[in-house]
Amino acid sequence: MTTESKKRTEKVCQVGDLIRIPIADNSFVAAHVLYISKRMKDIFLLGVIGLNVEADSLISYPEYSELVWSGMASLKDGQWSVVGTAPISQSEEYTRSIVGGWICVEEEEIRPAKKQDYETIPRMMPYPRIALENFLNKRFLSSRL
Repeated sequence: MTTESKKRTEKVCQVGDLIRIPIADNSFVAAHVLYISKRMKDIFLLGVIGLNVEADSLISYPEYSELVWSGMASLKDGQWSVVGTAPISQSEEYTRSIVGGWICVEEEEIRPAKKQDYETIPRMMPYPRIALENFLNKRFLSSRL
């Protein structure tokens, strides 16, 4: 086993991985692993890319329609799958979250969150698998249902 494949089997995923999340109507949502929590076991920040976007069609940094926290259990049990990797922007915007009332970058406290921050910055409140899939169904398929 090569060193790279050994790392893959030890870790469920890594920053830069592209995740396929199945939703209704035989559709899926592509998401990008932007950050893996150092404080909370098996929690990661995903940049939602879009409906039925294939990994090989991503040439450069993707745009994200949503930033959401979720757990890795769905990867571990095979409900979701890693389908590729893509570079991520080094912008702190993609690792910024509200944690316990504080704006954090990679979980380092920067300043207390203001009321308007809650409208644009994701809170570190991980979605369980079913809740995230339901949210993505509404977000991407509501006009088709």
